[in-house]
Amino acid sequence: MTKTVKDERYLCVSAYVRALEAQLLTDGDLQRMIDADDVREAIRVLTDHGYPEMAPHMFSLEDTLRHHREALMASLSDFLPEGGLLDLFRIRYDYHNAKVALKALWTDVDATRLLMGGGRLEPLWLYQTLCTGEDQKLPPVMEQAVQEARERVGATLDPQKGDLLLDKAAFAEQSALAEAVGSPFLLDYVALLIDTANLQAAVRILRMGKDAILLEESLLPGGTVAQDRLLESARAGTIADLYAASLLEEAAGLGQQALSDGGLTAFEKACDDAQNAFLQRAMLIPFGPEPVLAFVAAREQEMRNVRIIISGKLAKLPAFTIRERMREAYV
Repeated sequence: MTKTVKDERYLCVSAYVRALEAQLLTDGDLQRMIDADDVREAIRVLTDHGYPEMAPHMFSLEDTLRHHREALMASLSDFLPEGGLLDLFRIRYDYHNAKVALKALWTDVDATRLLMGGGRLEPLWLYQTLCTGEDQKLPPVMEQAVQEARERVGATLDPQKGDLLLDKAAFAEQSALAEAVGSPFLLDYVALLIDTANLQAAVRILRMGKDAILLEESLLPGGTVAQDRLLESARAGTIADLYAASLLEEAAGLGQQALSDGGLTAFEKACDDAQNAFLQRAMLIPFGPEPVLAFVAAREQEMRNVRIIISGKLAKLPAFTIRERMREAYV
């Protein structure tokens, strides 16, 4: 049973977040970036909204986004009545970095550029700890997942098997956190994340023509759609019906189409937009953990859009191609 969150504890941080929302890029700002004559002009839109100066290349952009994320997490931690709330996102960053480190180890390449800041564990420390095999220094859940991933990849020579184990551990930690915080909004959000991940896994695996065993191994527990129902629908080719009248209805329909025409861009966008639609409900909540979580997720969505635009500009993609890849803005 979940406990009741005392929303009054979040009065100060909610007011702080509402002020920060004014700095988020609007849809109009993003369109200005897309329509900019060159990358430098697009970057000027970012600096006008509080982003630091950056050089017009991806390495500089990724460094800027990493520092931006770290600064956001640090500033919010100063206001929060319980720091564990932000762990919903920090967990994701930690497991991303764990996957980066293990893949670097298995492929014998330096992948430190792919590390994300803002997690519970310092990125380079985690990277070096995993590369030197000192798993006992890790938090217990991650330690067990890493050890199982090492064993599975050693037996199968398939790094994807290791990723699946780490993903399951990450979502298990997020679900446990949602239960501990006791916010119905947070519980529903984690369930939506799990539903989205399972839908994406089903579409990708079916599209590649892989067998049902891989799909069964990939599905995560804890969503609103039972794993056995998703497996059954995947076999019957009726995935879209399973998500009717839910936030993922459009995404599921596009996923069904992707199985025949091969395109995933619209499907992936619809999955992200479904999560954004859920988070926008927090705009109606005056204070509590909900506005905080929604803002951090909105900032993540913003940084994803910034990455899409800048990489598209650097690749000289036409504006319409960039636009079709964009996610909905929070504001």
